[in-house]
Amino acid sequence: MNKESILLEIQSLIGEFEQLIYDKQPHSLLRDKFTDIQYLFSKTFSLIDRITGIDKYYLNETKDCIQVSKRNGGIAVQNIMQLIGQLKFIKDGLENNWITKLQYEIEGNEMLEFLNHSVNYTIKGIKIQSSVISSAIFEDTIRKIGKRHSIENKNLEQILNSLKSNNIFTSVFAGKLGYYSKVRNKALHASWDEFTLEDIQQLNSDLESLIREHIIAK
Repeated sequence: MNKESILLEIQSLIGEFEQLIYDKQPHSLLRDKFTDIQYLFSKTFSLIDRITGIDKYYLNETKDCIQVSKRNGGIAVQNIMQLIGQLKFIKDGLENNWITKLQYEIEGNEMLEFLNHSVNYTIKGIKIQSSVISSAIFEDTIRKIGKRHSIENKNLEQILNSLKSNNIFTSVFAGKLGYYSKVRNKALHASWDEFTLEDIQQLNSDLESLIREHIIAK
């Protein structure tokens, strides 16, 4: 799920909601098309959940708006208008880079979704495929963390050293990441016998923490 596809999905939802309330007064109720409305509510909630997570502000606002819209005899048009407003705000924020935190969450959730493929491979005892996926995510994660701290270098080890010297990582954890960097090199050069499945399992665990703490929570 990338930024462009999210923007398209948001715009589609806005258009569908606007069509439902076309020519309706704000204080009126929609007394038909309940199935269509519930479908759009579910799509909206699912989209914002994927972007921000269950405990985030925008999701809770969406949930509240949907809940209060359901009145005896219909769905309140004014609450659908509020929902449209929130969708437009999120769309504008993404397009104009106002909601940087939300972008970080999108980026991090995409990485976690990709990482889950490797985790599933390790559960099945498949070392080669899991190591290749995790190695790619490891490099991408370290480079993204480096960039967030204005540290960029073609050499991954140099980025790790700079993150350590800038106290982004402790010496102990930096040493652990240095070991993972060596595992990455072995995986990418098909030296499968030089690391274990347990190495990849531990790498995946630390990768999840890195993504959550240094990318999503940035």
